[in-house]
Amino acid sequence: MSTATATDDTLEAGDADVDMYVLEGPERPAPPDEPLGDVIFAALRSHAKQAARNAQVDAATGAAMSFHDLLEDSVRVAEGLRAKKLCAGHVVAVSSAPVADLYPAIMGAVWLGLTIMPTDPNASASELKSQLQVCKPRAVFAEPRTLAKVHAALQGAPRQVPVIVLNQDDVPAKLVRAGDVAYEDLLQAVPTATADLFTPPVIARLDDHVPFILGGLGAAGQPRCAMLSNKRAFVLLDQFREPLPDAPGVSFMASRPLSCLAGVFSLLRCCWAGHTVVSLNDQEGPVLGLLAALEKNGVSHWLAQPALVRAVAEHASLAKFNLKALTAVLLDGDALPADLHVRAQQALAVRLQALYCVPEAGMLLFNRDAKPGSVGRVCPGTKLKIVDTISEEDLEAKECGELRSKSATFLKGYVGDPEATAALFDERGWFCTGDVMRYDEEGYFYFMEKLSESIQCAGTAVPAKELEDVIRTHAAVRDVAVLGRPDSEAGEVPMAFVVLEPGVVATKQEIVQLVKDKLPANKQLRGGVEFLDALPRTTSGKLSGRQLRDRMPRRSVVGSAFS
Repeated sequence: MSTATATDDTLEAGDADVDMYVLEGPERPAPPDEPLGDVIFAALRSHAKQAARNAQVDAATGAAMSFHDLLEDSVRVAEGLRAKKLCAGHVVAVSSAPVADLYPAIMGAVWLGLTIMPTDPNASASELKSQLQVCKPRAVFAEPRTLAKVHAALQGAPRQVPVIVLNQDDVPAKLVRAGDVAYEDLLQAVPTATADLFTPPVIARLDDHVPFILGGLGAAGQPRCAMLSNKRAFVLLDQFREPLPDAPGVSFMASRPLSCLAGVFSLLRCCWAGHTVVSLNDQEGPVLGLLAALEKNGVSHWLAQPALVRAVAEHASLAKFNLKALTAVLLDGDALPADLHVRAQQALAVRLQALYCVPEAGMLLFNRDAKPGSVGRVCPGTKLKIVDTISEEDLEAKECGELRSKSATFLKGYVGDPEATAALFDERGWFCTGDVMRYDEEGYFYFMEKLSESIQCAGTAVPAKELEDVIRTHAAVRDVAVLGRPDSEAGEVPMAFVVLEPGVVATKQEIVQLVKDKLPANKQLRGGVEFLDALPRTTSGKLSGRQLRDRMPRRSVVGSAFS
Protein backbone atom coordinates (compact mmCIF):
# COMPACT_ATOMS: atom_id res chain seq x y z
CA MET A 1 0.00 0.00 0.00
CA SER A 2 1.08 3.57 -0.59
CA THR A 3 2.22 5.93 2.14
CA ALA A 4 0.36 8.82 0.51
CA THR A 5 -1.93 10.82 2.77
CA ALA A 6 -5.44 12.09 2.07
CA THR A 7 -5.65 15.64 0.74
CA ASP A 8 -8.23 17.89 -0.91
CA ASP A 9 -6.62 17.05 -4.27
CA THR A 10 -7.08 13.28 -4.01
CA LEU A 11 -9.26 13.22 -7.13
CA GLU A 12 -6.38 14.41 -9.25
CA ALA A 13 -3.59 12.51 -7.51
CA GLY A 14 -2.08 9.73 -9.62
CA ASP A 15 -4.04 10.59 -12.78
CA ALA A 16 -0.83 10.42 -14.77
CA ASP A 17 -0.91 6.64 -14.33
CA VAL A 18 -2.94 4.58 -16.76
CA ASP A 19 -6.12 3.46 -14.98
CA MET A 20 -8.28 1.08 -17.00
CA TYR A 21 -12.03 0.66 -16.79
CA VAL A 22 -12.71 3.76 -14.68
CA LEU A 23 -16.31 4.89 -14.22
CA GLU A 24 -16.77 8.57 -13.48
CA GLY A 25 -19.75 10.48 -12.11
CA PRO A 26 -20.97 13.91 -13.28
CA GLU A 27 -19.08 17.05 -12.28
CA ARG A 28 -19.97 18.54 -8.93
CA PRO A 29 -20.28 22.22 -7.97
CA ALA A 30 -17.39 23.77 -6.07
CA PRO A 31 -18.16 23.95 -2.32
CA PRO A 32 -18.48 27.45 -0.79
CA ASP A 33 -15.47 28.88 0.98
CA GLU A 34 -17.41 29.46 4.20
CA PRO A 35 -17.86 27.60 7.49
CA LEU A 36 -20.49 24.87 7.25
CA GLY A 37 -22.37 26.30 10.22
CA ASP A 38 -22.67 29.79 8.70
CA VAL A 39 -24.30 28.51 5.50
CA ILE A 40 -26.82 26.19 7.20
CA PHE A 41 -27.57 28.85 9.82
CA ALA A 42 -28.50 31.33 7.08
CA ALA A 43 -30.78 28.74 5.48
CA LEU A 44 -32.48 28.00 8.81
CA ARG A 45 -33.10 31.70 9.41
CA SER A 46 -34.92 31.79 6.10
CA HIS A 47 -37.03 28.72 6.95
CA ALA A 48 -37.84 30.17 10.38
CA LYS A 49 -39.77 33.02 8.77
CA GLN A 50 -42.43 30.51 7.72
CA ALA A 51 -43.91 29.87 11.15
CA ALA A 52 -46.40 27.22 10.02
CA ARG A 53 -43.71 24.75 8.91
CA ASN A 54 -42.54 22.00 11.25
CA ALA A 55 -38.84 21.30 11.49
CA GLN A 56 -39.35 18.23 13.67
CA VAL A 57 -42.16 15.98 14.82
CA ASP A 58 -41.70 13.44 17.62
CA ALA A 59 -43.01 10.15 16.22
CA ALA A 60 -43.95 8.87 19.69
CA THR A 61 -45.71 11.90 21.16
CA GLY A 62 -46.64 13.95 18.10
CA ALA A 63 -45.00 17.02 19.66
CA ALA A 64 -43.89 19.40 16.92
CA MET A 65 -41.07 21.96 16.75
CA SER A 66 -41.29 24.80 14.23
CA PHE A 67 -38.28 26.02 12.29
CA HIS A 68 -38.45 29.20 14.37
CA ASP A 69 -38.21 27.19 17.61
CA LEU A 70 -35.41 25.05 16.18
CA LEU A 71 -33.49 28.22 15.32
CA GLU A 72 -33.95 29.82 18.73
CA ASP A 73 -33.29 26.64 20.75
CA SER A 74 -30.19 25.81 18.75
CA VAL A 75 -28.85 29.34 19.34
CA ARG A 76 -29.47 28.92 23.07
CA VAL A 77 -27.54 25.65 22.95
CA ALA A 78 -24.66 27.38 21.16
CA GLU A 79 -24.53 30.19 23.71
CA GLY A 80 -24.85 27.74 26.60
CA LEU A 81 -21.89 25.75 25.27
CA ARG A 82 -19.94 28.96 24.73
CA ALA A 83 -20.63 29.90 28.34
CA LYS A 84 -19.00 26.61 29.33
CA LYS A 85 -15.85 27.73 27.50
CA LEU A 86 -16.34 25.52 24.46
CA CYS A 87 -15.16 27.05 21.20
CA ALA A 88 -14.42 26.22 17.57
CA GLY A 89 -12.21 23.16 17.29
CA HIS A 90 -13.29 21.58 20.58
CA VAL A 91 -14.84 18.13 20.28
CA VAL A 92 -18.32 17.33 21.57
CA ALA A 93 -19.35 13.67 21.52
CA VAL A 94 -22.90 12.42 21.07
CA SER A 95 -24.30 9.17 22.47
CA SER A 96 -28.00 9.36 21.79
CA ALA A 97 -30.87 8.01 19.77
CA PRO A 98 -32.82 10.78 17.97
CA VAL A 99 -34.71 12.03 21.02
CA ALA A 100 -36.57 15.33 20.67
CA ASP A 101 -33.76 17.45 22.18
CA LEU A 102 -31.04 16.05 19.93
CA TYR A 103 -31.79 18.03 16.75
CA PRO A 104 -31.37 21.52 18.27
CA ALA A 105 -28.42 20.26 20.33
CA ILE A 106 -26.57 19.10 17.20
CA MET A 107 -27.32 22.29 15.28
CA GLY A 108 -26.22 24.48 18.19
CA ALA A 109 -22.86 22.71 18.19
CA VAL A 110 -22.62 23.27 14.42
CA TRP A 111 -23.30 27.02 14.83
CA LEU A 112 -20.48 27.26 17.37
CA GLY A 113 -17.98 25.59 15.04
CA LEU A 114 -17.47 22.62 17.33
CA THR A 115 -16.26 19.25 16.07
CA ILE A 116 -19.16 16.85 16.52
CA MET A 117 -18.46 13.15 17.06
CA PRO A 118 -21.66 11.09 16.86
CA THR A 119 -21.21 7.61 18.34
CA ASP A 120 -23.34 4.50 18.03
CA PRO A 121 -25.94 4.63 20.83
CA ASN A 122 -25.82 0.80 20.89
CA ALA A 123 -22.04 0.65 21.41
CA SER A 124 -20.76 -0.88 24.64
CA ALA A 125 -19.18 1.25 27.36
CA SER A 126 -15.74 -0.11 26.46
CA GLU A 127 -16.20 0.67 22.75
CA LEU A 128 -17.38 4.18 23.59
CA LYS A 129 -14.48 4.66 26.02
CA SER A 130 -11.91 3.78 23.35
CA GLN A 131 -13.33 6.40 20.99
CA LEU A 132 -13.53 9.08 23.69
CA GLN A 133 -9.92 8.42 24.68
CA VAL A 134 -8.81 9.09 21.10
CA CYS A 135 -10.93 12.18 20.42
CA LYS A 136 -10.84 13.75 23.93
CA PRO A 137 -14.23 15.55 23.92
CA ARG A 138 -14.86 18.63 26.04
CA ALA A 139 -18.51 17.64 26.52
CA VAL A 140 -20.82 14.70 25.78
CA PHE A 141 -24.52 14.72 24.87
CA ALA A 142 -26.35 11.71 26.36
CA GLU A 143 -29.95 10.64 26.91
CA PRO A 144 -31.70 8.36 29.42
CA ARG A 145 -30.72 5.05 27.83
CA THR A 146 -27.07 5.97 27.27
CA LEU A 147 -26.33 8.04 30.38
CA ALA A 148 -24.96 5.22 32.59
CA LYS A 149 -22.80 3.98 29.72
CA VAL A 150 -21.38 7.47 29.12
CA HIS A 151 -20.53 7.81 32.81
CA ALA A 152 -18.71 4.46 32.71
CA ALA A 153 -16.84 5.43 29.54
CA LEU A 154 -15.64 8.70 31.09
CA GLN A 155 -14.17 7.06 34.19
CA GLY A 156 -10.47 7.85 34.39
CA ALA A 157 -10.67 10.79 31.97
CA PRO A 158 -7.83 13.29 32.56
CA ARG A 159 -10.30 16.15 33.00
CA GLN A 160 -13.90 16.41 34.13
CA VAL A 161 -16.10 16.22 31.04
CA PRO A 162 -19.61 17.64 31.47
CA VAL A 163 -22.41 15.33 30.35
CA ILE A 164 -25.36 17.22 28.91
CA VAL A 165 -28.50 15.19 29.54
CA LEU A 166 -31.14 15.32 26.80
CA ASN A 167 -34.78 14.54 27.59
CA GLN A 168 -33.83 14.74 31.26
CA ASP A 169 -37.44 14.37 32.46
CA ASP A 170 -37.16 10.67 31.57
CA VAL A 171 -33.95 10.13 33.56
CA PRO A 172 -34.22 8.34 36.93
CA ALA A 173 -32.65 10.48 39.65
CA LYS A 174 -30.23 7.67 40.61
CA LEU A 175 -28.52 7.93 37.21
CA VAL A 176 -27.68 11.62 37.51
CA ARG A 177 -24.20 12.46 38.78
CA ALA A 178 -22.51 15.61 39.99
CA GLY A 179 -21.37 17.63 37.01
CA ASP A 180 -24.19 16.51 34.73
CA VAL A 181 -25.95 19.39 32.99
CA ALA A 182 -29.66 19.23 32.22
CA TYR A 183 -30.47 20.28 28.66
CA GLU A 184 -33.05 22.79 29.89
CA ASP A 185 -30.42 24.38 32.12
CA LEU A 186 -28.11 24.68 29.12
CA LEU A 187 -30.88 26.51 27.24
CA GLN A 188 -31.21 28.99 30.12
CA ALA A 189 -27.48 29.52 30.66
CA VAL A 190 -27.57 32.77 28.66
CA PRO A 191 -31.10 34.21 29.14
CA THR A 192 -30.56 36.95 26.56
CA ALA A 193 -29.57 34.57 23.75
CA THR A 194 -31.57 35.02 20.55
CA ALA A 195 -30.93 34.32 16.90
CA ASP A 196 -30.93 38.06 16.12
CA LEU A 197 -28.09 38.65 18.60
CA PHE A 198 -26.09 35.53 17.82
CA THR A 199 -22.60 36.07 16.44
CA PRO A 200 -21.02 32.97 14.89
CA PRO A 201 -17.37 32.39 15.70
CA VAL A 202 -14.60 33.39 13.32
CA ILE A 203 -12.80 30.27 12.14
CA ALA A 204 -9.35 31.53 11.30
CA ARG A 205 -8.04 28.52 9.36
CA LEU A 206 -11.00 27.13 7.48
CA ASP A 207 -8.95 24.46 5.68
CA ASP A 208 -8.07 22.95 9.07
CA HIS A 209 -11.61 23.07 10.43
CA VAL A 210 -13.19 19.65 11.15
CA PRO A 211 -16.98 19.89 11.60
CA PHE A 212 -17.44 16.13 12.12
CA ILE A 213 -15.60 13.04 13.29
CA LEU A 214 -17.23 9.76 12.36
CA GLY A 215 -16.21 7.17 14.91
CA GLY A 216 -15.94 3.44 14.50
CA LEU A 217 -13.79 0.41 15.18
CA GLY A 218 -11.14 -1.10 12.93
CA ALA A 219 -10.76 -4.78 12.10
CA ALA A 220 -8.77 -5.44 15.27
CA GLY A 221 -11.20 -3.50 17.47
CA GLN A 222 -9.06 -0.37 17.64
CA PRO A 223 -10.87 2.99 17.33
CA ARG A 224 -10.90 4.57 13.90
CA CYS A 225 -12.12 8.16 14.12
CA ALA A 226 -12.39 9.76 10.69
CA MET A 227 -12.10 13.56 10.46
CA LEU A 228 -14.21 15.28 7.80
CA SER A 229 -12.97 18.69 6.66
CA ASN A 230 -15.23 21.68 6.08
CA LYS A 231 -14.96 21.22 2.30
CA ARG A 232 -15.77 17.52 2.55
CA ALA A 233 -18.85 18.25 4.63
CA PHE A 234 -20.17 20.64 1.97
CA VAL A 235 -19.64 18.10 -0.80
CA LEU A 236 -21.53 15.47 1.21
CA LEU A 237 -24.31 17.93 1.94
CA ASP A 238 -24.67 18.56 -1.78
CA GLN A 239 -24.60 14.83 -2.58
CA PHE A 240 -27.59 14.26 -0.29
CA ARG A 241 -29.57 16.68 -2.45
CA GLU A 242 -30.43 13.75 -4.73
CA PRO A 243 -31.87 11.27 -2.19
CA LEU A 244 -33.51 14.20 -0.34
CA PRO A 245 -34.43 16.59 -3.18
CA ASP A 246 -35.42 20.25 -3.12
CA ALA A 247 -39.16 19.64 -3.16
CA PRO A 248 -42.06 20.88 -1.05
CA GLY A 249 -43.63 18.59 1.52
CA VAL A 250 -40.66 16.31 2.21
CA SER A 251 -41.09 14.52 5.54
CA PHE A 252 -38.03 12.46 6.45
CA MET A 253 -37.62 9.66 8.99
CA ALA A 254 -34.40 7.76 9.73
CA SER A 255 -34.10 4.31 11.21
CA ARG A 256 -30.35 4.84 11.29
CA PRO A 257 -28.29 6.52 14.04
CA LEU A 258 -26.32 9.74 13.64
CA SER A 259 -23.12 7.73 13.95
CA CYS A 260 -23.50 6.55 10.36
CA LEU A 261 -22.66 8.99 7.58
CA ALA A 262 -26.12 8.80 6.00
CA GLY A 263 -27.77 9.44 9.37
CA VAL A 264 -25.96 12.66 10.21
CA PHE A 265 -25.83 14.18 6.72
CA SER A 266 -29.48 13.48 5.99
CA LEU A 267 -30.27 15.46 9.15
CA LEU A 268 -28.07 18.37 8.01
CA ARG A 269 -29.62 18.21 4.57
CA CYS A 270 -33.13 18.48 6.05
CA CYS A 271 -32.12 21.55 8.06
CA TRP A 272 -30.54 23.17 5.00
CA ALA A 273 -33.45 22.35 2.66
CA GLY A 274 -36.28 23.02 5.10
CA HIS A 275 -37.59 19.45 5.28
CA THR A 276 -39.52 18.06 8.24
CA VAL A 277 -37.66 15.49 10.36
CA VAL A 278 -39.72 12.82 12.09
CA SER A 279 -37.65 11.78 15.11
CA LEU A 280 -38.03 8.10 15.84
CA ASN A 281 -36.68 7.42 19.32
CA ASP A 282 -36.93 3.63 19.10
CA GLN A 283 -35.29 3.27 15.70
CA GLU A 284 -35.24 -0.50 15.58
CA GLY A 285 -38.35 -1.21 17.61
CA PRO A 286 -41.35 -3.33 16.68
CA VAL A 287 -42.36 -3.26 13.02
CA LEU A 288 -45.89 -2.23 13.95
CA GLY A 289 -44.46 0.88 15.65
CA LEU A 290 -42.52 1.76 12.51
CA LEU A 291 -45.58 1.34 10.32
CA ALA A 292 -47.64 3.50 12.67
CA ALA A 293 -44.97 6.23 12.62
CA LEU A 294 -44.75 6.17 8.82
CA GLU A 295 -48.52 6.46 8.47
CA LYS A 296 -49.27 8.94 11.25
CA ASN A 297 -46.59 11.41 10.19
CA GLY A 298 -47.06 11.15 6.44
CA VAL A 299 -43.41 10.23 5.94
CA SER A 300 -42.30 10.69 2.33
CA HIS A 301 -38.65 9.57 2.64
CA TRP A 302 -37.47 6.80 4.96
CA LEU A 303 -33.83 5.81 5.57
CA ALA A 304 -33.26 2.27 6.85
CA GLN A 305 -31.15 -0.85 6.53
CA PRO A 306 -32.33 -3.43 3.98
CA ALA A 307 -33.18 -6.08 6.58
CA LEU A 308 -35.58 -3.71 8.36
CA VAL A 309 -37.22 -2.64 5.09
CA ARG A 310 -37.78 -6.27 4.22
CA ALA A 311 -39.35 -6.95 7.62
CA VAL A 312 -41.76 -4.06 7.12
CA ALA A 313 -42.61 -5.04 3.54
CA GLU A 314 -43.35 -8.65 4.57
CA HIS A 315 -45.28 -7.87 7.75
CA ALA A 316 -48.73 -9.43 7.95
CA SER A 317 -50.32 -6.11 9.01
CA LEU A 318 -48.82 -3.96 6.22
CA ALA A 319 -52.13 -3.71 4.34
CA LYS A 320 -53.80 -2.12 7.38
CA PHE A 321 -51.61 1.00 7.11
CA ASN A 322 -51.93 3.89 4.67
CA LEU A 323 -48.45 4.66 3.37
CA LYS A 324 -49.52 6.65 0.31
CA ALA A 325 -47.32 9.59 1.36
CA LEU A 326 -44.21 7.41 1.14
CA THR A 327 -42.38 8.12 -2.13
CA ALA A 328 -38.85 6.78 -1.49
CA VAL A 329 -37.21 4.25 0.80
CA LEU A 330 -33.47 4.83 1.07
CA LEU A 331 -31.51 1.62 1.71
CA ASP A 332 -28.36 2.44 3.65
CA GLY A 333 -25.27 0.29 3.25
CA ASP A 334 -26.42 -2.34 0.77
CA ALA A 335 -29.22 -3.31 -1.57
CA LEU A 336 -31.78 -6.03 -1.20
CA PRO A 337 -31.26 -9.04 -3.49
CA ALA A 338 -33.03 -8.39 -6.79
CA ASP A 339 -35.99 -10.70 -6.17
CA LEU A 340 -36.56 -9.35 -2.66
CA HIS A 341 -36.19 -5.78 -3.97
CA VAL A 342 -39.00 -6.36 -6.48
CA ARG A 343 -41.26 -7.95 -3.90
CA ALA A 344 -40.66 -5.24 -1.29
CA GLN A 345 -41.12 -2.49 -3.85
CA GLN A 346 -44.45 -3.98 -4.92
CA ALA A 347 -45.61 -4.48 -1.33
CA LEU A 348 -44.75 -0.91 -0.30
CA ALA A 349 -45.71 0.62 -3.68
CA VAL A 350 -42.63 2.81 -3.51
CA ARG A 351 -39.17 3.10 -5.05
CA LEU A 352 -36.33 1.45 -3.11
CA GLN A 353 -33.16 3.48 -3.65
CA ALA A 354 -29.90 2.14 -2.24
CA LEU A 355 -27.08 4.48 -1.29
CA TYR A 356 -23.54 3.35 -0.57
CA CYS A 357 -21.60 5.48 1.89
CA VAL A 358 -18.13 5.02 3.37
CA PRO A 359 -17.11 7.23 6.34
CA GLU A 360 -13.67 7.78 4.83
CA ALA A 361 -14.86 8.52 1.28
CA GLY A 362 -18.42 9.84 1.44
CA MET A 363 -21.39 8.77 -0.67
CA LEU A 364 -19.95 6.94 -3.66
CA LEU A 365 -23.02 5.29 -5.19
CA PHE A 366 -26.74 6.06 -5.37
CA ASN A 367 -29.43 3.93 -7.02
CA ARG A 368 -31.57 6.79 -8.26
CA ASP A 369 -33.37 4.52 -10.73
CA ALA A 370 -34.20 1.88 -8.11
CA LYS A 371 -32.65 -0.93 -10.19
CA PRO A 372 -33.26 -4.18 -8.27
CA GLY A 373 -30.23 -5.58 -6.48
CA SER A 374 -27.94 -2.64 -7.24
CA VAL A 375 -26.33 -0.09 -4.90
CA GLY A 376 -26.40 2.38 -7.76
CA ARG A 377 -24.28 4.37 -10.16
CA VAL A 378 -21.32 6.65 -9.51
CA CYS A 379 -22.11 9.85 -7.59
CA PRO A 380 -21.06 13.31 -8.83
CA GLY A 381 -17.38 14.17 -8.42
CA THR A 382 -16.39 10.53 -7.98
CA LYS A 383 -14.29 8.02 -9.94
CA LEU A 384 -14.64 4.27 -9.29
CA LYS A 385 -13.04 1.08 -10.53
CA ILE A 386 -12.87 -2.60 -9.62
CA VAL A 387 -9.43 -4.09 -8.89
CA ASP A 388 -8.10 -7.63 -8.53
CA THR A 389 -6.41 -7.42 -5.11
CA ILE A 390 -3.84 -10.10 -6.00
CA SER A 391 -2.67 -8.88 -9.43
CA GLU A 392 -3.67 -5.21 -8.82
CA GLU A 393 -5.12 -5.21 -12.34
CA ASP A 394 -8.24 -3.20 -13.18
CA LEU A 395 -11.23 -5.40 -13.98
CA GLU A 396 -13.95 -5.10 -16.59
CA ALA A 397 -17.71 -5.17 -16.18
CA LYS A 398 -19.15 -8.28 -14.49
CA GLU A 399 -15.84 -9.18 -12.81
CA CYS A 400 -15.66 -9.21 -9.00
CA GLY A 401 -12.94 -7.31 -7.16
CA GLU A 402 -12.31 -4.58 -4.62
CA LEU A 403 -14.06 -1.25 -5.17
CA ARG A 404 -11.59 1.65 -5.23
CA SER A 405 -12.38 5.31 -5.56
CA LYS A 406 -11.09 8.83 -6.05
CA SER A 407 -13.30 11.70 -5.02
CA ALA A 408 -13.40 15.02 -3.26
CA THR A 409 -15.07 13.59 -0.16
CA PHE A 410 -12.15 11.76 1.42
CA LEU A 411 -11.53 12.25 5.09
CA LYS A 412 -8.94 14.64 6.45
CA GLY A 413 -7.42 11.68 8.26
CA TYR A 414 -7.91 9.40 11.23
CA VAL A 415 -7.47 11.18 14.55
CA GLY A 416 -3.94 10.56 15.81
CA ASP A 417 -3.21 7.78 13.29
CA PRO A 418 -1.41 8.98 10.13
CA GLU A 419 -0.17 5.46 9.37
CA ALA A 420 -3.72 4.07 9.23
CA THR A 421 -4.72 7.04 7.05
CA ALA A 422 -1.89 6.38 4.58
CA ALA A 423 -2.71 2.67 4.42
CA LEU A 424 -6.13 3.47 2.96
CA PHE A 425 -4.63 4.27 -0.46
CA ASP A 426 -2.94 2.17 -3.12
CA GLU A 427 0.17 3.17 -5.06
CA ARG A 428 -1.84 5.23 -7.56
CA GLY A 429 -3.69 7.18 -4.91
CA TRP A 430 -6.95 5.23 -5.10
CA PHE A 431 -8.89 4.72 -1.88
CA CYS A 432 -9.34 1.04 -1.02
CA THR A 433 -12.89 0.52 0.28
CA GLY A 434 -12.37 -3.09 1.39
CA ASP A 435 -15.67 -4.02 -0.29
CA VAL A 436 -16.00 -6.60 -3.07
CA MET A 437 -18.25 -5.42 -5.90
CA ARG A 438 -18.94 -5.79 -9.60
CA TYR A 439 -20.68 -3.57 -12.14
CA ASP A 440 -22.74 -4.24 -15.26
CA GLU A 441 -22.62 -2.75 -18.75
CA GLU A 442 -24.93 0.09 -17.71
CA GLY A 443 -22.63 1.15 -14.88
CA TYR A 444 -24.74 -0.19 -11.99
CA PHE A 445 -22.69 -1.57 -9.10
CA TYR A 446 -23.55 -4.63 -7.01
CA PHE A 447 -22.22 -5.22 -3.51
CA MET A 448 -20.87 -8.72 -3.00
CA GLU A 449 -19.30 -8.68 0.48
CA LYS A 450 -16.58 -7.24 2.66
CA LEU A 451 -13.12 -8.18 1.40
CA SER A 452 -12.31 -9.43 4.90
CA GLU A 453 -15.35 -11.74 4.70
CA SER A 454 -14.46 -13.44 1.40
CA ILE A 455 -14.15 -17.21 1.66
CA GLN A 456 -10.50 -18.06 1.09
CA CYS A 457 -10.81 -21.46 -0.58
CA ALA A 458 -7.59 -23.09 -1.81
CA GLY A 459 -5.94 -19.75 -2.49
CA THR A 460 -8.97 -18.27 -4.27
CA ALA A 461 -11.33 -15.60 -2.90
CA VAL A 462 -14.88 -16.91 -3.26
CA PRO A 463 -17.61 -14.21 -2.92
CA ALA A 464 -20.25 -15.60 -0.60
CA LYS A 465 -22.92 -13.43 -2.20
CA GLU A 466 -22.39 -15.14 -5.56
CA LEU A 467 -23.40 -18.46 -4.00
CA GLU A 468 -26.24 -16.82 -2.05
CA ASP A 469 -27.70 -15.32 -5.24
CA VAL A 470 -27.73 -18.74 -6.88
CA ILE A 471 -29.33 -20.45 -3.86
CA ARG A 472 -32.04 -17.76 -3.70
CA THR A 473 -33.24 -18.81 -7.15
CA HIS A 474 -34.60 -22.02 -5.57
CA ALA A 475 -38.35 -21.57 -5.18
CA ALA A 476 -38.33 -22.98 -1.65
CA VAL A 477 -35.64 -20.65 -0.28
CA ARG A 478 -36.69 -17.65 1.77
CA ASP A 479 -33.29 -16.53 3.09
CA VAL A 480 -29.69 -17.74 2.96
CA ALA A 481 -26.23 -16.95 4.27
CA VAL A 482 -23.00 -18.54 3.02
CA LEU A 483 -19.87 -18.47 5.20
CA GLY A 484 -16.44 -20.05 5.11
CA ARG A 485 -16.16 -23.21 7.16
CA PRO A 486 -12.61 -24.01 8.37
CA ASP A 487 -10.96 -26.83 6.43
CA SER A 488 -7.49 -28.28 6.97
CA GLU A 489 -6.86 -28.78 3.26
CA ALA A 490 -8.44 -25.76 1.55
CA GLY A 491 -8.33 -23.24 4.42
CA GLU A 492 -12.05 -22.55 4.09
CA VAL A 493 -14.91 -24.07 2.14
CA PRO A 494 -18.38 -22.59 1.53
CA MET A 495 -21.21 -23.64 3.85
CA ALA A 496 -24.82 -22.52 3.41
CA PHE A 497 -27.36 -21.74 6.13
CA VAL A 498 -30.80 -21.83 4.50
CA VAL A 499 -34.24 -20.68 5.64
CA LEU A 500 -37.14 -22.23 3.70
CA GLU A 501 -40.48 -20.65 2.91
CA PRO A 502 -43.18 -21.68 5.43
CA GLY A 503 -44.74 -25.03 4.59
CA VAL A 504 -42.32 -25.72 1.72
CA VAL A 505 -39.97 -28.71 1.64
CA ALA A 506 -36.51 -28.96 0.07
CA THR A 507 -33.53 -31.23 0.63
CA LYS A 508 -29.92 -30.34 1.29
CA GLN A 509 -28.92 -32.25 -1.84
CA GLU A 510 -31.21 -30.05 -3.96
CA ILE A 511 -29.34 -26.96 -2.73
CA VAL A 512 -25.94 -28.56 -3.31
CA GLN A 513 -26.93 -29.68 -6.82
CA LEU A 514 -28.30 -26.24 -7.71
CA VAL A 515 -24.94 -24.64 -6.93
CA LYS A 516 -23.10 -27.44 -8.74
CA ASP A 517 -25.14 -26.81 -11.87
CA LYS A 518 -24.55 -23.03 -11.86
CA LEU A 519 -21.02 -22.42 -10.52
CA PRO A 520 -17.47 -23.74 -11.10
CA ALA A 521 -15.75 -26.39 -9.01
CA ASN A 522 -14.04 -24.03 -6.56
CA LYS A 523 -17.39 -22.47 -5.59
CA GLN A 524 -19.21 -25.58 -4.44
CA LEU A 525 -20.90 -26.11 -1.06
CA ARG A 526 -18.25 -28.48 0.26
CA GLY A 527 -18.93 -27.20 3.76
CA GLY A 528 -22.47 -28.52 3.60
CA VAL A 529 -25.97 -27.12 4.06
CA GLU A 530 -27.91 -26.52 7.27
CA PHE A 531 -31.57 -25.52 7.48
CA LEU A 532 -32.62 -22.93 10.07
CA ASP A 533 -35.95 -21.41 11.09
CA ALA A 534 -34.38 -17.93 10.79
CA LEU A 535 -30.96 -16.39 10.33
CA PRO A 536 -29.56 -14.85 13.52
CA ARG A 537 -29.23 -11.08 13.32
CA THR A 538 -27.94 -8.27 15.50
CA THR A 539 -30.15 -5.50 16.91
CA SER A 540 -29.28 -3.38 13.85
CA GLY A 541 -30.51 -6.09 11.47
CA LYS A 542 -27.08 -7.26 10.33
CA LEU A 543 -26.36 -10.94 9.96
CA SER A 544 -24.64 -12.41 13.03
CA GLY A 545 -21.77 -14.37 11.49
CA ARG A 546 -20.47 -15.29 14.94
CA GLN A 547 -23.65 -17.16 15.85
CA LEU A 548 -23.63 -19.00 12.53
CA ARG A 549 -19.97 -19.98 12.92
CA ASP A 550 -20.78 -21.36 16.35
CA ARG A 551 -23.17 -23.78 14.61
CA MET A 552 -20.52 -25.10 12.21
CA PRO A 553 -19.32 -28.69 12.76
CA ARG A 554 -15.86 -28.80 14.30
CA ARG A 555 -14.55 -31.62 12.11
CA SER A 556 -12.72 -30.88 8.89
CA VAL A 557 -14.31 -31.50 5.51
CA VAL A 558 -12.85 -34.41 3.57
CA GLY A 559 -12.05 -34.15 -0.15
CA SER A 560 -10.54 -31.85 -2.70
CA ALA A 561 -11.61 -28.22 -2.89
CA PHE A 562 -12.14 -28.75 -6.59
CA SER A 563 -13.90 -32.11 -6.54
